[in-house]
Amino acid sequence: MKTVVAMILCAASLSLTGCAAINMTSSATADVSSKPSTQTAVPLQASSAGFKNLNFDDEFTSAQIAPSSTSTASYNWYPGIWFESPAPSTSQFSVSSGVLNLNWTRSSWSSNGLCDASLEGTSKNGTPNHSFRYGYVEVRAKWDTVTGAWPAMWLLPEEGIAGQTPTGEIDLFEGQGADPTFYGTLHTWNEAQQLWYSTPNSFATPAGTDYSQWHTYGLLWTPPSGTTPGKITWYLDNVALGSSNTTSSAQSVFDTQHYYLILGMQEGVNWGTCKPLTDGSPASINMQVDWVHVFGS
Repeated sequence: MKTVVAMILCAASLSLTGCAAINMTSSATADVSSKPSTQTAVPLQASSAGFKNLNFDDEFTSAQIAPSSTSTASYNWYPGIWFESPAPSTSQFSVSSGVLNLNWTRSSWSSNGLCDASLEGTSKNGTPNHSFRYGYVEVRAKWDTVTGAWPAMWLLPEEGIAGQTPTGEIDLFEGQGADPTFYGTLHTWNEAQQLWYSTPNSFATPAGTDYSQWHTYGLLWTPPSGTTPGKITWYLDNVALGSSNTTSSAQSVFDTQHYYLILGMQEGVNWGTCKPLTDGSPASINMQVDWVHVFGS
């Protein structure tokens, strides 16, 4: 994977059927209020798995965004993805009233050729970074549900920056326009060659789900124990949607690497390469993030 188009776009286009059994419950009330709200309590699914410590927390009360992707100073976020060149302009990101904005624009695409506005939890050289293995990560967000919108919340391993192969990829959530489907996928890669992905990876959501309103997107990652394999479970508003094992010959890479979070608004219709002059997308597509939490042991 050398660009967002070469990896994220390829990943999704190859795997729109992915992850194990769906387990729909109704143990929580969907959070779709019109105003952002701070949540600091440990979610039940995290505490039940032993992840009770808040190891990373960004409420976006200030902009902890590095001025460049190569910065070696400590920030919560760094512009772009480490393999992207050039990185997105910092003008595509802003923090206002406790909310992070990630704004893809046709004008930014015209100037830098990038189909995304992404922030990652590591610098381009891998130091410093905010990476972890196992835990519960949750993101409260909403986004423009328009043609061409491709929001992504995903994780890559810091070991990949150092050239280690194969590597894993954990897609906490991907979306497409106004489609209410929740897409969550695991991948393994040998550079740009996809070796494996989880199936099924598309999960039904409650009737009336509207991603232009606030929702909490969650991912629980538990380690293997004895004969019990490691597992990743996807959540929307604290309701489990589906899960996939992470421990087998195909997926064992997940139990050996440390992963950092990436937040991004990408442009691409039906998982395709972005063509903003002809695909009917608007001139600007925005994603807003209220907070990000990572709980660990």
